[in-house]
Amino acid sequence: MRDLGRPIERETYELISKSLSHPIRRKILRILSEEKKKHFVELRDSLGIDGGHLTYHLNELGELLAKTEDGAYELSSLGKVSISLMRDIEETSRYARAKETVGR
Repeated sequence: MRDLGRPIERETYELISKSLSHPIRRKILRILSEEKKKHFVELRDSLGIDGGHLTYHLNELGELLAKTEDGAYELSSLGKVSISLMRDIEETSRYARAKETVGR
């Protein structure tokens, strides 16, 4: 676990950026934020992708995820921060589009 007194390393920003840039990884984060934890098979079925693709995306999410004692996936504290950032970005984007539409 990261020491909160230390500055965030460049790798952390890159991980968050890379994770949020792919729609499947964003969907995994959303599922886990809503349902708290899911096992591999449940995630695979929810996403409708094969196990190889899911394994790849779970590995790419890295420190944004944690595993429970029973082997389920859940958001780590960094994953929860990423969800918050993702929602802020989406809200800002919707607001900008709405403002653009009104201005026409």
